[in-house]
Amino acid sequence: MHNPRLFDNIVKGQAMRLSRLCCEDSTFNNELEELKQEKKYSTLEEEQFRRLIWEDTWKKVSEHNMLAEQGEKSYWKETNYFADMTSKELSSYTCTPMELFHKSCSGEPVIQVLPHAKNIDWKKKKCVTPAKNQTSSCHSCWIFSVVAAIESRYCIRHKQLYNLSEQQVMDCGGFKNPCKPHYLEEAIDYIKKAKGLMKKEDYPYIGHKSPNELCLFYKRKSVQIKNLQCKRITREEDMATAVEKRGPITFAMKIPPDFYQFSGNGIFDDLHCCMYNHSIHAMTIVGFGQEEGVDYWLIKNSWGRKWGSAGFAKIRRNVRLCGIGEYVLELDFQ
Repeated sequence: MHNPRLFDNIVKGQAMRLSRLCCEDSTFNNELEELKQEKKYSTLEEEQFRRLIWEDTWKKVSEHNMLAEQGEKSYWKETNYFADMTSKELSSYTCTPMELFHKSCSGEPVIQVLPHAKNIDWKKKKCVTPAKNQTSSCHSCWIFSVVAAIESRYCIRHKQLYNLSEQQVMDCGGFKNPCKPHYLEEAIDYIKKAKGLMKKEDYPYIGHKSPNELCLFYKRKSVQIKNLQCKRITREEDMATAVEKRGPITFAMKIPPDFYQFSGNGIFDDLHCCMYNHSIHAMTIVGFGQEEGVDYWLIKNSWGRKWGSAGFAKIRRNVRLCGIGEYVLELDFQ
């Protein structure tokens, strides 16, 4: 339930102004109708509250995109699934602990820095599965990020791309609440012990632990993951070497407010994001490149295919954007 005081503050001085501005725009009405069909509000008051937030977001997105059209911003935004959420709700999307790094991955990997290719895209090499959706009620990005890296690394090594099961990790890893923030290494430690992951089709994701906390892992139906190891990387130069030479890597970064509405058009850049106390979100780097002289990472998210460009996006590289480099792991296995 929303905060009544926050509701009153939003209503005052905004409702009539925004409604006049927005309701004259057919795009606004079409997008709002799509949101109402996608989300179910419990009461009329809740729907009115969410609409006012959405209208305010729509106005900010429109103003931002005008600046992008004028070349003053490097990326475009859109009103998506997150557009009716308060800043407090968005900040709760943390899915990895604020105290970065866990004890089980230790030591800086010895990486020989080599000249990089101009562009690397493991999607084009058919070794990246489509973006998945962790769902808004489960902050399980720490599992999705690790599984995505394993899927791609397995494909590169064995020439076979499998869509693997995050639900197995949720049910069988011994986690009290896998929908709460965890370290990336905790998912890695479980998969290392299990020595395999079942396919998503055999163990589909449901967005919470299975009823009665049943573990339905059947090793004979799993894709074998032997001798799983993880290494820390801290320099973006070394990250690029790892992605180019060996494949996708898992990482976490701070998420500023604009990232939730990023349309995937352009290269996301917010050099001030580390000044704020944002949520920390784990994703997977599946490539890198350069566009109009700007270096970027190609990332795979777990917010579904309606976010970004079908769930993927480009974010600025070689500027330690939003703390990139503070929590990066490379996985290796047989």
